Amino acid sequence: MNEVQQGAASAAQLAREQAMRERGRHRAEKAIRKALERGEAAETPAGVQLAKRAVQPLADAIRALCGPQKGAGRRHTAAKLLKDVDPELAAYCTVRGALGFATQQRTLRSAALFVSEVLETELIADAFEAANTPLYRAVIRNAEARGLSAERTAKAVGLANRRFGVVEKPWTLAQRLHLGAKLVELFIEKIGIVEAFYTRTGRHATSHRLRLTAEIDAWMAKYNQAAALTRPFLLPTLVPPKPWTSPVDGAYYSTAVRGGNLVTKPFPGQIEALGAATRAGQMEPVYKGINGLQATPWRINKRVLAVMQGAWEGNLAGLPMPKRESDPEPETPQEVKDAEKGSEVRRAWRRFKRDWHIQDQREKNQRFEFQRALAVAEENAEEAAIYFPHRLDFRGRAYAAGTTLQPQGPDECRALAAKPPVAPSRPQFCP
Repeated sequence: MNEVQQGAASAAQLAREQAMRERGRHRAEKAIRKALERGEAAETPAGVQLAKRAVQPLADAIRALCGPQKGAGRRHTAAKLLKDVDPELAAYCTVRGALGFATQQRTLRSAALFVSEVLETELIADAFEAANTPLYRAVIRNAEARGLSAERTAKAVGLANRRFGVVEKPWTLAQRLHLGAKLVELFIEKIGIVEAFYTRTGRHATSHRLRLTAEIDAWMAKYNQAAALTRPFLLPTLVPPKPWTSPVDGAYYSTAVRGGNLVTKPFPGQIEALGAATRAGQMEPVYKGINGLQATPWRINKRVLAVMQGAWEGNLAGLPMPKRESDPEPETPQEVKDAEKGSEVRRAWRRFKRDWHIQDQREKNQRFEFQRALAVAEENAEEAAIYFPHRLDFRGRAYAAGTTLQPQGPDECRALAAKPPVAPSRPQFCP
């Protein structure tokens, strides 16, 4: 490869890394937006950071509320109800609920009820599991098989508890309202990231609502936007990946996607220890091995790609690749409808439906990953050579760092990736 070709490859790689960041940003922003729409602000990157900082101080405030009473007077209802409740659990439920309701500026009353109901659901689930472990685990397995969210799984546990009468609900509606209001009040007073305000809803009516403070609202938007930029859609490179020379610098070239560590999900102190080992010259064999792996050229097997595209478009059956569409959910046979509750016929049908849901969810996941791999293969089909940046897991095993298509993936991914018959020259890319 001459200097002109090398320069073109370098420019194309920089453009690709910028596009990778933009694709990842759009995907992350979409996930954040949906979480906010669902009232799950605590599940966003900024919400996670706020929750980490808020849970412990709020738990300490709850302990103080439930501790020895100072002075005369009646003890608050919430203190009595929280006597045997884990303060960290109560704090987490409060932070999660209050943040979500504040981002949507919903009423204080609805937030109070939500917080206490979530906490009550957790307590019921614990009591349910202790009282009837086999039934509880059966409900959880069924929920997982159907791919239910954590919230819907909790509702499934509540429904099963009401149906079979395993444990009683610990609090009345009035108690839940008192408890939730006090927890939200503590959150507002002790943490200071949410505030209550009044808004007029009619000529003589007002509504007491929650909202983020102006400072926190601006910070959350800025943090979520910045976090979205740190989640690039990792693709193969067009030139040999940047060699690893330290545990914090390698694989990609531009600042658009640079910043990942050599080790994915390192345990505390591991990166620092590897840095010290690098300075002592002890990491040379590791760097030589991983750099050799990621400097190996690959290309897309266009014949296999064409066959896969045809099979996918035609939705052909009997092939070792995911089906394009899910099978229709089986209808309940009449004999099952007519059978008595608790009969073996109904139990067998529930087991069958559970297995069907497990398989259906597995196929959906496989279909999603296959479509992504196929799209990446189509994008790179005309490239003379592509390369897969590598990283290590915490044990030191090397893996390709791509988001989807890679030669260590499932059968269809390995079939799409093939080594060129003659390795092209490898330009040294140092922008």
